[in-house]
Amino acid sequence: MLFLWDFGYEGQVEAFQSPEFKKLMASKDQYDLVITESFFAMESSVALGHRFNAPNIVICSFGIAMNSLNFFGSPNLPSFMADFRTKYTNEMTFFQRFYNFYVFFVTRIMEYVYYYPKHQALVDTYFGKDYPSLYTMLSNVSLSFLYTNLAMSAAVPLVPNLIPVGGIHLNKPGKLPQVSSCQS
Repeated sequence: MLFLWDFGYEGQVEAFQSPEFKKLMASKDQYDLVITESFFAMESSVALGHRFNAPNIVICSFGIAMNSLNFFGSPNLPSFMADFRTKYTNEMTFFQRFYNFYVFFVTRIMEYVYYYPKHQALVDTYFGKDYPSLYTMLSNVSLSFLYTNLAMSAAVPLVPNLIPVGGIHLNKPGKLPQVSSCQS
């Protein structure tokens, strides 16, 4: 997990050091809405919403990330919501539930001790120390599009501002050919 977190952190540093980002930060442009990928290794980009004084919508291409549920006030129940790191389904034995809780608990500690402070430092460095805390900005996100398809995943409780959009990019299927035309 640390590898993925560090990989995302380095990607954020590269993005924030890019000429395009510096140009964006220096611009006087105004936006009605800011859309970012701000969960799972890119949390510090949520500061763009504050920078442009605009509502922030985040896209969570990872699907339902357990850590993002906390910021939206959505139930986060490791007793029956399997963490992706465990490879369990939502139908777990008692010991699998216990291990799932253990992974959830250790991950939360690591997030607040190691992960979020690093992203807070990015916000302080590239946006300024006068910005609200990263926790506050993440909690103030207006809406999140989750790349998950409810027909293909386990049922989990979601608050109304967490919108599953998995499969939205797919075209309507065409008409199937007649069986007789396929048999020749």
